[in-house]
Amino acid sequence: MKSWRVRIAVGCCLVTLSVLLTALAPSPQAADKQKLAEGKSPLSKFMRAKLNASELILEGLALENFALIQKGAKELEKISSAEEWRISNDVMYRQHSNEFQRVVSRLVKAAEEERLDGAALSWVEATMSCIECHRFVRAVLMADKTTQLDLPFSRALPIARVAAENPSK
Repeated sequence: MKSWRVRIAVGCCLVTLSVLLTALAPSPQAADKQKLAEGKSPLSKFMRAKLNASELILEGLALENFALIQKGAKELEKISSAEEWRISNDVMYRQHSNEFQRVVSRLVKAAEEERLDGAALSWVEATMSCIECHRFVRAVLMADKTTQLDLPFSRALPIARVAAENPSK
């Protein structure tokens, strides 16, 4: 029988996954938003892979299926080690990234040890880590006109920003 803590943790996971779905991609210009929505940009495909791994973890938690939890968590480990993961060399961005990787490692370990409470707690931490990082990217890195992000659409941003700042030109 599931403990009330596990039920609360799984409920929190469902809520945070919903929030995560709305907070994933940074806000690019209109044309790039269309590409992201259609899943055509490399960043969009990468974010979709994160969501697919997240769905495996959430399903595994809900069903107490440790193999699914482990599969999703190991996929997140692989994704967070990929080159596409590093969109900035900013110190705070690297800190967010490293924290996510540490939490995902704890999630893998909890799944391997078949500790549902530990896996659920690690998943909530991982989800919150994602939300905080995406908030940081949108609020700080995307807002800072001097930051050059390694995003597929980053080359177009300075031109669009200059045009928006000087509408008469």
